[in-house]
Amino acid sequence: MEKKEDYYGDNSIKKLADLAIGFFGAPFVNAIISNIFLVLLNLIFKIDNKHETIQILIIISGAILLIWFNISIIKKFKKMDRRFISTGIIVGLTLLVLIPLLILGACVIMISGSALSSWNT
Repeated sequence: MEKKEDYYGDNSIKKLADLAIGFFGAPFVNAIISNIFLVLLNLIFKIDNKHETIQILIIISGAILLIWFNISIIKKFKKMDRRFISTGIIVGLTLLVLIPLLILGACVIMISGSALSSWNT
């Protein structure tokens, strides 16, 4: 059985380039897709302000399509043996979610800590 040749070989520049493509490309593509859904939502909101249900359905369907799109892109690059693009996408999206959550947690701790210190005096 013949071993499949690795796309990257010993070339670390290809690895770094693919990691950067995945890390910076995924948020860029996600922002474009999110803005398309935002424009659709604004158009529907300007046409008819009474149908909040349709707006909620568009928001939910947009989020589901965005998650599905990211998962399918990660799988596609894994199959093409471009695993560093997939890794860059995973790391980029993880940081895009975790950093705001960490900031929120720090703010909650600071606010609750200051509230507790004023409570004890």
